[in-house]
Formats: sequence, structure tokens, C-alpha cells
Amino acid sequence: MIRKKIIFTICFILFYISNLSAELNYKKVGQWDLKMGRANFAMTSGSWWVDVMQGGTLSLGQDKGEIHTCIEDGYTYNEPKNLIWVELECSITMPDKSKIYLEYSSKLTPDDTFWDKLTKDESASAPNNGLKYWFAEFKMKTTCEKFSWVNEHIFLGKSIELRSDSSGQGKGRAYYGLYIFEN
Repeated sequence: MIRKKIIFTICFILFYISNLSAELNYKKVGQWDLKMGRANFAMTSGSWWVDVMQGGTLSLGQDKGEIHTCIEDGYTYNEPKNLIWVELECSITMPDKSKIYLEYSSKLTPDDTFWDKLTKDESASAPNNGLKYWFAEFKMKTTCEKFSWVNEHIFLGKSIELRSDSSGQGKGRAYYGLYIFEN
């Protein structure tokens, strides 16, 4: 009986260690660079807002598409510590005139300097430059054969830069590197 317990324990430990050492296989496949401004921003209630953004690029490999319109629905939670949650739906035209429809959901955890940076149109990024954490999940849909591979993946957006633009000069942006995971 003790021998069986020892064998079971050793097997369990080896299984646990092998799972810890398993690598996550990921590959960078593009970038998301959405232009942001305040022209269409509107609070809808308490901590809810909507925004309409136009412009920017979606890069997939060597191809760069044009972002036409994104509708944003966002919320700022007072607890825990002003967590920001946003969901966007966007329309993109790729160089071959095909369309990609994209949805993304993002959560941002501000640090103590974030709101000041935002109101001054300064660049913020994670970690430790206005944001503690900032990642997004992207889903894309298309009927174009060339880009049909996007239908098969959920993309992770790793934040690069967030900047507001109160001047209306097109300097605001939400900028991510896009990654897929491979089995």
C-alpha cells in the first residue's frame, strides 16, 4: 500500500512538473493601430460610455488594411481600483478590397498616473507607464480566401501604446502587437 502511494506521488509530481515546463507556442502575426479622438465620445450613464472611432490600420503579415469604423462600448469600475473594460466592433478593408470584421475586448488596469496622462494626451503603456496591465482579445471574420485563416484563431493583443487626443489632430491611438497561439 505504501509502495503504491509513493509511486502515485512520484507520478503526480512528474506530471505536474512536465505541465509547468510546457512552452506556450505563440507567433506575432500583425499589429492593430486604431486612431482615437474625443469628437464622438459620449457618457451614456454613470460610468458607461460609447465612442465612434475612424481610421488606423490592421497589419497581417505584409498586408495592411484600413480601419473604417469602430464602435466602442466601455465601462470604468470604481472597484477594483478603476479597472477599465472596453468592447469594440470594427470594419476593415484589406488591400485586395476584401472586408474583415473584428471584435475586441480589452481590460486596462490604471496606475496612479494614468488619468493625468490621459487628460494631457501623453502616451501610456503597461507596465509602469500609466497602466499596470493592458491586454486584449481579438476575433476576426472574413469570407476572403486569402485571409480565411483569421477565422480560425483568437488573437491576443499585447499593448504597445495608448494615447488620447483632445486636440482632434488624430494623435490618439490604441496600439497593439497581435499574436496567435499554436498547438
